Amino acid sequence: MTTAVDSWLWVKGEVDMGLLKRLLTVFEPPNQVTRAEQRLTLTNHHADPRKVIVEPWASEFVVAPGDSLTVVIGGPIGGSMEAQEVQQGWVVFGWIGSTYSVIDSRGKTIDSTDSAVPAVPTGVSVRSFVTTMFKPGSE
Repeated sequence: MTTAVDSWLWVKGEVDMGLLKRLLTVFEPPNQVTRAEQRLTLTNHHADPRKVIVEPWASEFVVAPGDSLTVVIGGPIGGSMEAQEVQQGWVVFGWIGSTYSVIDSRGKTIDSTDSAVPAVPTGVSVRSFVTTMFKPGSE
């Protein structure tokens, strides 16, 4: 059975690629979401300053007693932020393809990067790779 679309695409036994490309462009899903963003607010409830380390960028921030920072990590859908508490504060890990920004308690962005996390070995998370290789927060 031949449809009208089949007839339009075939010219002398060959596919009219120009028309096919135009049709595919028309039917491309609009506004397809390909990135996700996750936020984690860390508040220092201790009497001494605490560190927030954002990995794998090794970026360090100090959180004064009673203050907080928000780490925002965005990247391809399917990944997720990981965090762990360490003796002097927290370590937050991005995922493959993600970037980060850090926002202070007044809502001001104090740091960010467009440098995305590179690939790590298959089956290994960014957290386990960085922890095995560099042991962040173990000073």
